[in-house]
Amino acid sequence: CDALAQFTSLKPTLTYYGAVSANLNCNDNRLQNTHIRFLFAGTLERETGAELLIEAINAIRIERANWAHKAIFEITGKGSSLDRFHLLASQNEFPKVIVHGRTTNAEYQDILSNVDVGLSLKLPDGPYANTTFPSKVMEFAANKVLVLTTDISDVQKVLGKDGALYLQDGGLNLHELMRQAIENRAQMTLIANAGHNRLISMNSAYQVRNRLTSFIFEGK
Repeated sequence: CDALAQFTSLKPTLTYYGAVSANLNCNDNRLQNTHIRFLFAGTLERETGAELLIEAINAIRIERANWAHKAIFEITGKGSSLDRFHLLASQNEFPKVIVHGRTTNAEYQDILSNVDVGLSLKLPDGPYANTTFPSKVMEFAANKVLVLTTDISDVQKVLGKDGALYLQDGGLNLHELMRQAIENRAQMTLIANAGHNRLISMNSAYQVRNRLTSFIFEGK
């Protein structure tokens, strides 16, 4: 990410996010089913937003939101918050929580192919906010999954202002954005497509190859 450039005196620098394929086997039926599936994957710690998500799910259950039965949260990975997610999953309440824990690559790809919204909730005041770029954001957008994310690092530079749902005020509107994802399907589809198209246009193998070639051989 761009913030890492300040840690080296070497010039010039090039921020490299990786290359994505426009020929991925994307699910074009996302956000079209009765239930909307949210995916939270990776390291399940406070700093990655796990506790923020747990608090949001508990708030939805306490409020008994009329859309809660349409939301399903799928959790993959491991970390100190895993047991709290297991507790949520054991309770027979809406929204439903499914905890997969650690998965194989094949299992994860199967889960990814069936979700609608990808959650990237690294805390803006946490140690990962500026110097790491959440690769899950690119993975979600490349697969036409709607990205719901904190506004950290270079996310807006990659997806643009209109290519994702951005949390504000430290995540206080997470509950509201989840509701929008369920109730405003047409708008959410437009946002997901905007993020996907921008990612592909900026980070296709062709574009990345040209940037790397210019950087390595021409110093630009």
